[in-house]
Amino acid sequence: LRLALRGYLNMLACKPEISHCDDFQSFLNDSSKSRELSSEEQYDYWQRLELERQRLETQEKFQESTAKVIYSLAQDFEKFKSKLIEEPHSISTLFQELEYCEKREAVSPILRSFIDWCKLEIAATLYQVFLTQDNSNEWLGKCRKFHRLFPYNVCYGILKYTNPVNVMTRLVDLLLMDLPSFSFKSGTNKGPNSLLSMVFVMLLDEDLENYDKERVNLLNSEPLNDPRYKFIIDRINYYVYDLDDEIKEDLKDEAKTEGENLLLFFLKSKRVLPEVTAENLPFLQKITESYTAYQSLKEHKEVSETNAYINVRQLWQLETRTKDKNNMKRMWQEPRINAVDQKGALYVLQSHDVSHEKM
Repeated sequence: LRLALRGYLNMLACKPEISHCDDFQSFLNDSSKSRELSSEEQYDYWQRLELERQRLETQEKFQESTAKVIYSLAQDFEKFKSKLIEEPHSISTLFQELEYCEKREAVSPILRSFIDWCKLEIAATLYQVFLTQDNSNEWLGKCRKFHRLFPYNVCYGILKYTNPVNVMTRLVDLLLMDLPSFSFKSGTNKGPNSLLSMVFVMLLDEDLENYDKERVNLLNSEPLNDPRYKFIIDRINYYVYDLDDEIKEDLKDEAKTEGENLLLFFLKSKRVLPEVTAENLPFLQKITESYTAYQSLKEHKEVSETNAYINVRQLWQLETRTKDKNNMKRMWQEPRINAVDQKGALYVLQSHDVSHEKM
């Protein structure tokens, strides 16, 4: 939790509208809230300080060892890439070699370079995601949720008892075939309920619930809680959810050409509904003035004047992320996409089997 808090504070400190805020400065520097540490707390502090030092040393050693491995693999890996380009079926040869070689010393230099490169990439990814970042705990939590839902026992049964020729086909069926429904309602089917789609839809639903909570907080903050700014909310929703994608691209190009902020540009555009009336113009002007204050925040450090633009921009970003998550959710619930995934996976497996037989 301390690492997560530190990561959160680092993220806040990187945003000028927050780092210059009086409340944030008071939270970090208010001496009245500090106190003398007890002997146990001091011991805990020095332990954590030593752990942080070791963490930085480990990160430095890992980067040094990674650089050495990359340098030693560079020449061999160039040969590996050249062979892949010259002989498209060489990747099948590598997997065939993996099947029959029992010892690492017996593999070819090309395959050894490929294995070392894979180990390096996997190690670097795991280290970067789960060790070096302060918010690693959040990523770990998502991975653990996926891990709890994955049917390892069923996969083990398939690997143990299924004919080796049909193992991959059965695994694809397990993940992508529709599960039987036990509902007694006579309603229509709302989409596929394959295991893989159910897992991803559940994870997406959790993100959408968090977005809903964040949206409620935003709409209760100034100036969005003022009914006179409702036209701003409506225009953002229209731009995100209803406006044609081609018009969006035109607006982006025009804003870039004129050097204007995209949010302010489409809020003033006549192609976005509802139309801006004469009564709305003063409130739209306040958003523009707030953006101007935001641009000069590093010099003047007047955070209160930037709140209007920051909250409106945050609402726009939140609605955009919500739309993207809903699109991904609909994709996983689309029967045709699920069928294409299944057929595509089976086609790849069958093509690999045919090429393997020809060799």
